[in-house]
Amino acid sequence: MLDCGTLRSQDRPEQLNSHLLNSGRKDVWIASIRTRSSNEAVTINFKAITLKAGESRYTKVSSISFDASKAERPVQFSGKITVEVKEINSSKLEVPYQAEVLQGYLGFDHTVTLFHIRDCPVDPVNRSIFLTNAFNFAVRIHNVTLPDEAKTMFSVSSGAVCTVSE
Repeated sequence: MLDCGTLRSQDRPEQLNSHLLNSGRKDVWIASIRTRSSNEAVTINFKAITLKAGESRYTKVSSISFDASKAERPVQFSGKITVEVKEINSSKLEVPYQAEVLQGYLGFDHTVTLFHIRDCPVDPVNRSIFLTNAFNFAVRIHNVTLPDEAKTMFSVSSGAVCTVSE
């Protein structure tokens, strides 16, 4: 199973590499790797390759990208990738793939996170950061943290439940 994980519809494509091992006695020529049924969300980068017989190490045979922005229907979130070899009477290898695609995003106004640092200390500046939930489900914020290097200058207070914006 190739699992692309949970992606938002605007995320960059998730790329996974496929590796195969030929433990047989004859070399195997990989002729093609493609999706079983057409899917614009899946791109396969593949060049024909021969897997040497008796290898003990896996060989990279393809890079498979899943682009959530092109997956418009749930039927595109999963499928099978077919590996075909150039052998008469050989069976095809089918590898299932899946992704969970969330339509929407959790956004905020990035300009409220910009601060002017002055030469002399002044009173702390408090700013609220309002989140916009463009998902079709409620989102609960369990924890908000800062990187260690930011904790000397910033602090975070309270959390909230975000509901779907209308």
